[in-house]
Amino acid sequence: MRTKVTLVLLFLNVALFYYIFQFLDPFRPPQPHSRKVLPPEVAAIERLEVRRTDTAPLVFEKRGDTWYLGAPYDWPADRNAIERLLNELRLLEHETSFEVSKLPDTGQKLADYGLAPAGIVLVLGSGEKRLELPIGAATQVRNRLYVLSPDGTRIHVVGRSLVEALQLTPDQLRDTSLIDIPVFEARTLAVQVSAPGNLRVRLARPVGGQRWMFESPIQTRADKNAVELALNRLRELRVASFLDAPDARATGLENPALRLTVEGTRRRSILLLGAPVSSEPKIGAHFAETELFAKLEDRAAVFTVKVEDALLDSLHNAQSALRDRHLLDFEPARLTAISLRSPGQPEVSLQRLETGAWQVLDRQTAETPLPQAADAAIVARLMTQLGQLSADAFHSDAPLPAELEQWGFNRPEREVTLTLSPENGATTPSATAPALTLQIGVTGNEAGKPFAYARVAGAQFVYRVRADILAELPVVARQYRERTLRALPPGARITGLKLTRLADASEVFARDLPAGQTWETALAAEKTETQAAVLKLLEELRTLRARDFVRDSFAQQPEIDGQPRPWVYQLDLSIALSGAGEENQAIHSTLFLGERQGGTTQLVGSAEFNTLFHASQTFLDATFALTFGPRDPGPPPPSPPATNGDQPAPAPAPAAASEPTPVATPPAPAAATP
Repeated sequence: MRTKVTLVLLFLNVALFYYIFQFLDPFRPPQPHSRKVLPPEVAAIERLEVRRTDTAPLVFEKRGDTWYLGAPYDWPADRNAIERLLNELRLLEHETSFEVSKLPDTGQKLADYGLAPAGIVLVLGSGEKRLELPIGAATQVRNRLYVLSPDGTRIHVVGRSLVEALQLTPDQLRDTSLIDIPVFEARTLAVQVSAPGNLRVRLARPVGGQRWMFESPIQTRADKNAVELALNRLRELRVASFLDAPDARATGLENPALRLTVEGTRRRSILLLGAPVSSEPKIGAHFAETELFAKLEDRAAVFTVKVEDALLDSLHNAQSALRDRHLLDFEPARLTAISLRSPGQPEVSLQRLETGAWQVLDRQTAETPLPQAADAAIVARLMTQLGQLSADAFHSDAPLPAELEQWGFNRPEREVTLTLSPENGATTPSATAPALTLQIGVTGNEAGKPFAYARVAGAQFVYRVRADILAELPVVARQYRERTLRALPPGARITGLKLTRLADASEVFARDLPAGQTWETALAAEKTETQAAVLKLLEELRTLRARDFVRDSFAQQPEIDGQPRPWVYQLDLSIALSGAGEENQAIHSTLFLGERQGGTTQLVGSAEFNTLFHASQTFLDATFALTFGPRDPGPPPPSPPATNGDQPAPAPAPAAASEPTPVATPPAPAAATP
């Protein structure tokens, strides 16, 4: 029973729709009391023809959601122009109207109103239905027009805005945009360059992905920013002028210089760029642009377009201009280990712990290497340098084995292996964890600019990179060590400080901190310069940091400038460590200092930490103020005023009678320099 009811209802629906579409007029005349000239169904028109007595007709056709100017040229219509015209038709209202049948009573006829024949006739269509709207002459007052109703029974007086919307030329009615596929929709970009190169470059982006890749002539990563910038610039291109029957040989479009294809989700645009319109640069051209003959492959109209020279250069050299110049493509968060190797040097390994901290291992012997904490800032800088390493030039995309050997890849100067964690939580055995290996070969020089050859192991491409990258990838474990040697806990106090000159065992500075006092009160009697230097030094000693490490073991006579030199100063400090419920535990620490070298270098040795390192600048300045301050002669005395050679210098004024003239005394000799 239900099936029969359903079938009956379905049949009635089909019959109703058939009656509506076959027997009801889509262009029913407006109601008599309405001021509307056209019926409401005009909003659904699919064709609009503008016929004039003096020019060829203009035909607009709606295909899908887009209006096209079908005649005299098949071209998309300007969206703003066609919407303005359609709105004028939808909203067209009369100021007044009168019946055509009453014209004989007044001795007038349609010709008197410019309606027989009409200067302009609008033909509106929807499917097979048509209606015409003749537009006649202007009224004598109030700047109005006469139009004849589609059924020919009434003359309406309307405003001129409708005719003003029809005054645009065919060039103004065309859409000047060429490629309307937005960047987020674009899926492929193809660039074909004509002879002599005849190069075809194709780039693609997977659906839902963000990365652009070269598909031909090579398969590699593309520069996302460069590709999207090129797509944006192509989308900004506009028709400069349309041409009527140009010479095909002059336009260069029979064999276009560039063939550009942009594919979106369900559409495609192909732009052909031919010869330049003129070989002479145009005065006033902006951004170094060139005007070219052009056409869209699926349309016959030929036009000119102005293209920036930078975009043209990028398209002609798309294989390199749109290519990603970064050698290594990795996510720092997935990095679990970094290994550095160099010929004749032990391998250095950096490993990320589960806590996120890094440790460094020096594989100098066959024994298990002892890990040391790595400096987080230095490891972060290393990752940044590797991630930002870019090619200055793409040297070769298909090198021969002999060329690889010539460029030093049989025994690279550096090999840096990055071990990555599995992507998206995939379980991968550690032995097969994904890894990238950067190889840097020999260096060269071109036009006074040094470079190095580089490649990624397993890939065929060879690049040129800056030569100083070798210095930024040292294969020395101590270069990656944690720079902080000591960080005292908040409750610890430095209770004694002594700086001794070793040559004569003389004390440069010595002070013990009495119980209950602070260093500020203990140093109150010292000079301001000494107070500042000691307080700064105490702050540095609480958190002792090395600028860089020189040696992984302590030496009684370190080498300075290639010669063994004795230590110059000894710095002793006493530290009281306080614990909960316990008495203060006193410890002693000793540092040996070398002579200051220049303004930024001072060697420091520590048997406690078994290392030699360079002091930080703040540490260096503080110790220098204590060791050299007493011997500083101060600024030089001011020079005497210049005197005239022809006249003797004026005699000094006599001293006051009440004050005897002081006797000059020679300055005390300076302290001996050790």
